[in-house]
Amino acid sequence: MRFLDSVSQPRYNGLAVQGRDPVKVDISGLKAGVGLSSEHAFHLPFIKGDGWEDAGFSGPVDIQVRLLNTGEGIVAGFHVRAGCELPCSRCTRDTGVSLDMEFSEEYRQEGTVGDEDSPYLTYDGDVIDLTEAVRQNLLLNLPMKVLCREDCAGLCPQCGADLAQGPCSCGQAGEDERWETLKQLKGTEEGGRDRGRS
Repeated sequence: MRFLDSVSQPRYNGLAVQGRDPVKVDISGLKAGVGLSSEHAFHLPFIKGDGWEDAGFSGPVDIQVRLLNTGEGIVAGFHVRAGCELPCSRCTRDTGVSLDMEFSEEYRQEGTVGDEDSPYLTYDGDVIDLTEAVRQNLLLNLPMKVLCREDCAGLCPQCGADLAQGPCSCGQAGEDERWETLKQLKGTEEGGRDRGRS
């Protein structure tokens, strides 16, 4: 089993790290028999412009993958670690997020007729490109809500000042104009009760 464009690289969790972007593996040896498997590791630097800018990946992505010939196709079991920067949901400040996930994908030779209820990816020839599977699963596992810290005060709804830096100058911190009508209604009711007592 060999990597495309293989070069001498450091080892990651005991596996020789080879390859950059895209993540391609030669599976000609695996296709020799059912039950054959192989393990591989990749270390991607994710420099801006490499096609991974969908989210602000701030550090390298480490990928371990085990490929298994099941007879019907090649099942890839992934373990991926990555770091990215996402805006805080309250103050919009860039916040570091660590991802550590496991997932699997099935690959079948292009033109293979398979079960429509069992989705799979396709490959052509003796090479499987794992890049898109990694990218899609990274994006699917990004958190919907990110906080730079649990007690983040957020932004002033009036002037947009970062309240983590202290009170804003407009004096409206914490006020929300959507409650103004309710406050006026409450004041009217209280005034009516006061007149009724007099």
